[in-house]
Amino acid sequence: MDFSYYNLLDGKIFSMLTPFFKHNNNLIYIKISGCTLGARAIRQLSLAIGNCNKSLKNIEITNNETEDGNLVDVILALSMHSPLQHLELSNMGIGEVNECTALATLFRCTTSELQTLNLSSNNIDDGGVEVLVDALANVSNKLQQLYLKKNYSITTRGWKAVSTLLEMTGSKLINLDISHNNIGAKEALVFAKALVNNSTLKRLAIFVGGNNRLTPVEGWRAFSQLLCDTSSVNKTYLSNHTLENLTSEWRSYDQSIPNDIVSLLDLNSSLDDKRQVAMFKILRHHSYFNMEPFFEWEFKVLPLIICWFAKAYYDTGEYRDRLKIRRMKLSTIYDFIKEFPMLYIEPVTRKEIVECSALEDQLQGGELVEIQQRKGRAMRRLGIK
Repeated sequence: MDFSYYNLLDGKIFSMLTPFFKHNNNLIYIKISGCTLGARAIRQLSLAIGNCNKSLKNIEITNNETEDGNLVDVILALSMHSPLQHLELSNMGIGEVNECTALATLFRCTTSELQTLNLSSNNIDDGGVEVLVDALANVSNKLQQLYLKKNYSITTRGWKAVSTLLEMTGSKLINLDISHNNIGAKEALVFAKALVNNSTLKRLAIFVGGNNRLTPVEGWRAFSQLLCDTSSVNKTYLSNHTLENLTSEWRSYDQSIPNDIVSLLDLNSSLDDKRQVAMFKILRHHSYFNMEPFFEWEFKVLPLIICWFAKAYYDTGEYRDRLKIRRMKLSTIYDFIKEFPMLYIEPVTRKEIVECSALEDQLQGGELVEIQQRKGRAMRRLGIK
């Protein structure tokens, strides 16, 4: 049911429809947008929602003019609807502690299926957002989209609280919109750090053209390192390969965003297999593998590395990349042999001795002498008399 753009000041329409709300088992979506709502209308709306059959999954109450902006009664009425999946209360003047507390109670005690929460264009401050974040931990394994744009009262303290949602075990957040806020380099560093071990978030709307306070030295460098840490091959492999967008629009990039970050975001979005994304980043930014960290496993790890090179060679279609892979593969094998010469030479030499012994009974004359000399040289390398 869509009540958009009506004068609902007295709320009579909601009381008239109470029987319909109460007995309809199929009503899953209510939208009220661009309306005028008085205090009586808010009360009648809360009663109507409370009387609804337990089928509501989607509630949108947005951009309405209210006498006091207090939605506590409506929020409390939503506690009757545990299947709620989508809740939008944008541009409704939410900012009072009691409203945020009511929402927190809803998320903590009732709503366990919430997937989308839109609280954009409100007056939520640090205290309010901290209360909300604490409660959203209860639905972190379901919540996929969170919109907090245009809440100008939230400062660094509040954004630190929001960033913890990205660090929660089992977080399912795909889209976090915090655009059109007072976000600068300090806040960017907070979110970049929170995303280090996150593998679900695809869009962090933190940047808005014309309102960019992320300096190249601080904010952008943090995201560049997050997306591709080039300090070592292992750190490149463990970089974030999921994040695809940093703007307020999907697939939209402002010219102010550095080209290297745009390129890395595009690479993340181009492939579903994140192992391939990691592989391409490694090939793009490294010409040599430092094998020293792997030496503790001796030759046990070498076959795995060679298999990785084989897969990389097969997956890339670029001639230059394939040449690079071949050089890196040979260099890696050389590093292992150089580090563990006897581990390589002894098994190869013993194999040579066995082969020569098998041929001794089959050959005569000059061929036999040649094989015996070859066998003798191999034995001397191993110190065998």
